[in-house]
Amino acid sequence: MDPYGGGPSLLSYTQFQHVLKAEFGRARRYGVPLACVVLAIDRLDALRDAGGVVARDQVLARIIGRLQGQVRGCDVLAHWGDRLVALLPQTAVEGACAVAERFRSVVASESFTFEGTARRLTASAGVAVVESKSTLFFDSLPKAAESAAQQAVAAGGDRSVIAAGNC
Repeated sequence: MDPYGGGPSLLSYTQFQHVLKAEFGRARRYGVPLACVVLAIDRLDALRDAGGVVARDQVLARIIGRLQGQVRGCDVLAHWGDRLVALLPQTAVEGACAVAERFRSVVASESFTFEGTARRLTASAGVAVVESKSTLFFDSLPKAAESAAQQAVAAGGDRSVIAAGNC
């Protein structure tokens, strides 16, 4: 079970690394793109402060459950610290951006009530894609997506940013 009480488990960071390494090798071998989307729930600490850890976990469980319905069977969702990360095999930048926007839309469509007040959340996403055999290190993909997510958060959140030059 997911630690947030949601449905099926998300992969842990370690499990994600194993899948990433295999998918990265496959993408390089066959010359197909591999995309990564890192999703940060904006103001997650404020959510915890307003409703406590249990409320934050319930909100995340709802969001995770909905996000799992937005990916294909071959895609992978995982925890990455306080972020969520999606690995999207055989997905070019346009497709990865579409997934990032669907994820952001899912978060924005949820309404949560804390202390009698309805609230909405937003999310920031970073997108990175390996589209050539020139990328040598499998971990450069999620690092580039995380850097893009940080840029989105720093720009005020509630947006997607594509990693410069991708990978």
